[in-house]
Amino acid sequence: DDDFDCSFSIETPDGEFLGECGLGIGDVLEEGETQEIDAFEIWLFDKGDIRTVSKFLVSEYAYEDEDLNADLSAKGELVLARPGLSVNLSTASLAISAVVKDVAYAPSDHAPNGVFERLVVEIIAKRSPA
Repeated sequence: DDDFDCSFSIETPDGEFLGECGLGIGDVLEEGETQEIDAFEIWLFDKGDIRTVSKFLVSEYAYEDEDLNADLSAKGELVLARPGLSVNLSTASLAISAVVKDVAYAPSDHAPNGVFERLVVEIIAKRSPA
């Protein structure tokens, strides 16, 4: 999905809006008929903290290529996407735990293990302990 951007509201059981979290395209290695995605941004917005924190789930190629790593690192903290990886983000009153369930790379001669074919992430949001 070339326009992939998935976000979720975080609310109390009675519907009070606390913030949002999500996962979206963080970087495109190349654009052609379809975008070749090499990084996804996972983020958390806290209404009470008025800030957004994020990390980037990157492909093996993006993580290991010095120039690409440097470019992406300027956007935020990079973590190599691999099955079983747990990423935690927290703000003043919210926290999310994201677990990478599956990763598959599209075949590529110019960037082996560089372009995501599939990335499955489970995100669980909760209030931070006061």
